[in-house]
Amino acid sequence: MHHLLADRPDARSVLISNDLPTNALLGVTDHLITDFSSIFFDYLAQDRPITFYVPQAGQYREERGAYFADDELPGEVVHDLDTLAHRIQAEVDPHLDKRRDWAERFTPAATGTPPTGSSTPCSEMA
Repeated sequence: MHHLLADRPDARSVLISNDLPTNALLGVTDHLITDFSSIFFDYLAQDRPITFYVPQAGQYREERGAYFADDELPGEVVHDLDTLAHRIQAEVDPHLDKRRDWAERFTPAATGTPPTGSSTPCSEMA
């Protein structure tokens, strides 16, 4: 849970606890919505849509920096909630090929199959 919302009782009912391991959560997520943080690299192996929601992208880049330009990222960069809602509802992911290229480039060993010696598929571990 984001530290700015931790003391709000109304937020506790809709946000996920920090006690839940991130990778377990990513495994059951249908569509990742993130800022420019690196969590999307972990999510690439899921082969599911990624949307970068950055309402104040210029300020974010100025204060925190970013390694990639918007058009290089494996998902759409949106700046407002209406566009974000439209992107989530879209049935077709226009970034599918780019996302798969990124997954091959940055997560080539993440095949979704269990590691040697394990009998449980990754999808069931989440």
